[in-house]
Amino acid sequence: MQKKCVWCNRRSFANRIIHETKEWYVVAALGQITDGGHVLVIPKRHLLCMGEIRETSSLNHFVTRVRHAVTWGYGKNNGRDQPFFSTMMFEDASQRGSTNHACFHIVPTSLKIEDAFFDRYPCMTPKKMRPRETLQSIFQGRPYPYLYWAYDYGQRMILWDPPPTVQSLRKVVATLHGCPERGDWRTVNPADDEVLWRRTTARLKAYFV
Repeated sequence: MQKKCVWCNRRSFANRIIHETKEWYVVAALGQITDGGHVLVIPKRHLLCMGEIRETSSLNHFVTRVRHAVTWGYGKNNGRDQPFFSTMMFEDASQRGSTNHACFHIVPTSLKIEDAFFDRYPCMTPKKMRPRETLQSIFQGRPYPYLYWAYDYGQRMILWDPPPTVQSLRKVVATLHGCPERGDWRTVNPADDEVLWRRTTARLKAYFV
């Protein structure tokens, strides 16, 4: 636990907790990129990034459960039994410091970001991960800062040692959804954002009962 770390102080985000286990929180994000449904998966143990996790079975199970909840909570099914909306998960581990705390962002979207990412950051070249690779396995042999994102259907992308561009993945996803002003969570309208994160918290809690 780090005294100056926000995510090590449960009281600082208690009203945004959707669900928690012995190891994990799922929390409504500040600076909702989409119109609700943007959540964070956060380990209770202080880690600088998700790549530091050695045992991933608990994480994978929890992430799957959260992605299903977001899909059902914010999917559009057009009268069908199954929602066709999917989710994207990402982590910006490009900023490293003792007060950083690992978290995965999960947003309800069916959009792919590669083209928009290349347009915005032409000097960065992410690589597609091989099917059997995991973020944790390759991080153990290459513990550098990174950007990582993954889609429901299995494609995963990683960029090692990116230049220090703050909130780059947030900005790309927000722009693709037509709300570039939400790219930086610190500059969004707090009153409007509170409506979204409170709605997200209330709606998704039902999927963890």
